Amino acid sequence: MKTFAIRTLLFLLFLFASLFTASSQAAAQDGTLPHFTPASIWFDDEVRSVTVDGNIAYVGMDTRLTLLDVAQPTEPATLGSIDVSVKVSVASEPLIFATSGSRFRIIDVSNPYFPTLLSDTHFGDSVSTHEGLAIYGNTVYLGHSRGLAAIDVSDPYSPTLVGNLLWTLGQVRSVEVMEDPSGDSNRILAYLGTMREIAPGGGFLGGGARIVDVTDPTNMQEIYPCSNDEPCRVTPDTPDLAIEGNYAYSLDSSGENSINGLKIFDLSEGARLVEVGFHQIPDTALYHIAVAQGKSYIAARKYSSESEAEEELLTLDVTDKVTPRQTGLRGLENAAMHARMAVSGPCLYIAQGPKGLKILCDTSVTPTPRTTVWLPLMATPTGS
Repeated sequence: MKTFAIRTLLFLLFLFASLFTASSQAAAQDGTLPHFTPASIWFDDEVRSVTVDGNIAYVGMDTRLTLLDVAQPTEPATLGSIDVSVKVSVASEPLIFATSGSRFRIIDVSNPYFPTLLSDTHFGDSVSTHEGLAIYGNTVYLGHSRGLAAIDVSDPYSPTLVGNLLWTLGQVRSVEVMEDPSGDSNRILAYLGTMREIAPGGGFLGGGARIVDVTDPTNMQEIYPCSNDEPCRVTPDTPDLAIEGNYAYSLDSSGENSINGLKIFDLSEGARLVEVGFHQIPDTALYHIAVAQGKSYIAARKYSSESEAEEELLTLDVTDKVTPRQTGLRGLENAAMHARMAVSGPCLYIAQGPKGLKILCDTSVTPTPRTTVWLPLMATPTGS
């Protein structure tokens, strides 16, 4: 009897474990499982940004840049660091292009254990408060509070300002540069997320998602929603913009929180943005966005009342561009306005200020491994 009871107990435990694993995998496949947190890394400095290139995460902080080996995101390992402030960065191996907000820096990371500063440049008051970076060929496009600057980095020891489009775009918060998606490989376009800015003569300029022809970096031309040669209407603010494939995902901030949301644009016409989808996110201030594998991640502040707000990370399924839908929500540990993000594979990397760097991996993309519970064998009492 005792042997039968033990065997029955073992069978029931094994059956329970199998059912639990099967239900977990089924939930993972239909995307109902929440994110899990494989790593939360704390530093003795505030994390301002993160860029991931291959198996290395470049973590920008107030006083230094730290390189992490994230080949195993659950077990990140420190490689090397350099004592320079980094607010935003973009990687183009073996170099990192970074800004502290006022200075432009080029760092050699060919030896990730000993990164080396190659140049540290200030371009004067006409290129102020850097916010966004993108690189195409030998040119870095730097978004700033007065427009878009083009920097020749063919000599990383001596970067040169070759173009600066001022006082038409507003504050350029994010920059994405690519060949014309309509098929004209001879034309290079910059897609910008911009905020309204007070013009020198009064009134406002800029705002919204905009397109600049940067084929000639020395003579950049805005081509959407208007050209350099005509007055440009002020549009709702776009604090951030991201591109995946032939679609742009733009945070739309009208100034009236009740109709803020995510806009999705088809880029196939190249020089014109064609809106194909919108997801309203009411009573919420939107700050940063990252997109990958059909999912959009948005750092936001939700206002529950005039005096109370919560910092949030929203996950949206954007595989259907016409009708995106929210699939997840979790809290952020730091102000959403500082929560810059990067996506690599199934993992999302979030700058969390004094709370360090948080790495979230999506269980619907990478299910947790199957586990089996083994119980110790028990000897059968004599005479049972």
